[in-house]
Amino acid sequence: MDIKQVDVKLRDFAESLVGNRALDVYLKYMGLKLLTTSTLVPVALILGKDYFEKFIKDMKQVGGSNLPVVDNPLIGNTLKLAGASTLTFTPETLVPLGILMLVYDLMNRKLIQTGGNLNKFVKETYGNRVLDLFLKYQGLKLLTSTTLVPFALIFGKDMLEDFFKGDKQIMTGGGLLPKDLPLLDDPLLGNFLKLSGLSVLDLSLRTMVPLGIVAVLYQTYFEE
Repeated sequence: MDIKQVDVKLRDFAESLVGNRALDVYLKYMGLKLLTTSTLVPVALILGKDYFEKFIKDMKQVGGSNLPVVDNPLIGNTLKLAGASTLTFTPETLVPLGILMLVYDLMNRKLIQTGGNLNKFVKETYGNRVLDLFLKYQGLKLLTSTTLVPFALIFGKDMLEDFFKGDKQIMTGGGLLPKDLPLLDDPLLGNFLKLSGLSVLDLSLRTMVPLGIVAVLYQTYFEE
């Protein structure tokens, strides 16, 4: 899936929440032509058409609204990774669109458990075998958005099993990432790598990336 296809996918998601007209007004007001996973959008988007239209009319940052969703560690942790804060989190707070889409999906599918546990997400997405590998080889009981996982996870269970078996090519990088892989240009991934003192050139299948970021990329580029 390339950048243009990602734009279409993200637009379809946003339009399903607030409608084509409201989204167009917002995009024109903000001067946005292309949507990416790191495009900043108001949390109001996830609250539905009526609330979003009210937000557009006001179009200013205000505080004072409490959102139960922010109490979930998955949201808080992922926002921190994206450089956002939960201290002044309101429906008007701007967050990366990719993160908002993931949060909405996980909430609707009830894949977020108490404490931000993402075990159910990994189990449903990749299967029991992958979940067992994490818990056994990493010595973990719970997976959260900040759990560091090898980037190999983005390619599915077979690649991850090879990683845990100590496959030499994967463990040494081996240039196994296709240079034309569309998600390598994803700004959300790029921002995380910069915060870690890395670049896309340093990224390999063994690079440890937060599960929250991998989940956003997987949902955006691989999930239909």
